[in-house]
Amino acid sequence: MITPAAKLNLVDETQRGWGVAVSGGIGVSIDRGEVDSANINVPLTVPVGRVRLNLNASWLWSRAEGHSAFIGVQADWTVRPDLDLVAEAFTRDTDRAGGQLGLRWTPGGGQVDFDLIAGRYIDGVTPTSLTAGVIVRF
Repeated sequence: MITPAAKLNLVDETQRGWGVAVSGGIGVSIDRGEVDSANINVPLTVPVGRVRLNLNASWLWSRAEGHSAFIGVQADWTVRPDLDLVAEAFTRDTDRAGGQLGLRWTPGGGQVDFDLIAGRYIDGVTPTSLTAGVIVRF
């Protein structure tokens, strides 16, 4: 599945000491070219030193499971200027809780991140998963 997403910062964390945004995405199956999922998320970000805490509340839809609510907490720890350790725990109202742990590399401190993340019960059903992601900011 390929999931393009967009995020709009409503309150900038660097100016207020906390931040709020709204984001959303649409997941398209690679083999069928059909929309398989959609989401809307409202994250609240609180920076604490080299760690950023993100609290998330979302609505999700998937072709397989229908509609569900989602809540989660994520911590991004800056190990060095171009490398973050990312940990996340989350649950949906219809599934068991899950979690992820991985690395986010931002070469040259630029506008592109590369993620490699391993997780348990990401979709609430599959025991393990490995996610590779690319994030482009503009």
